[in-house]
Amino acid sequence: MIRAVIFDFDSTLVDYYKSDRNGIYALTSILPIKVDPNDFWEKSGDILVDIYKDGIVGSDVHYERIKRTIAAYGIAWKADYVTTYLESYLAEVFVYDGVFRLMKYLKEKVKIGLLTNASDPMEQRKRIKASGLKDFFDAISISEETKKYKPDKEVFEEILDKLSVKNREAIYVGDSEKYDIEGAKNAGLLAFKKGSVVLQTKADYVFTEYEDLIGVLKYKYYI
Repeated sequence: MIRAVIFDFDSTLVDYYKSDRNGIYALTSILPIKVDPNDFWEKSGDILVDIYKDGIVGSDVHYERIKRTIAAYGIAWKADYVTTYLESYLAEVFVYDGVFRLMKYLKEKVKIGLLTNASDPMEQRKRIKASGLKDFFDAISISEETKKYKPDKEVFEEILDKLSVKNREAIYVGDSEKYDIEGAKNAGLLAFKKGSVVLQTKADYVFTEYEDLIGVLKYKYYI
């Protein structure tokens, strides 16, 4: 019997890339030279991967990402660049179609959890609140607060404890094969993947639209 559904946040419930792209576009509009916003965004994304590999977390991530990208274009640094990015990035959180309907459906039937690997807890909590989804969650776990990160088994066990359910009683919904799907499966949960159907996945179910997910939860898992 399923007693809880636990979600990832970015790129699962909300469109992180749209918010991030808006922030980068706002930044490029104030640069002293003309740059292609899409090229700048893609380059900054590659730099962001390197930053996480360097172990940088928290608000320093934005600073380092923008500073390194600005330097790659040979532009002199200004602190206003980070401020401009953040003002736009945090201005709006884009919730995917069907998410609110799903949450309202689940709230009357099971416990709802949120497990995110965000490196800046204060910022992530602001974004969760801005999304309008906060009050649906019975428990929220942000990895940087606990120093436990997906796909480690312990971080899934922690959110299960907060919800007072066992692993076999929970479904985890995420978009990343490595961090969400494999992590959840290794912890003994069912794992549903949001995204395109792929040949190689450990997910128990793959979906693109939340309306489809509601049907599966209702008719296959009797939620």
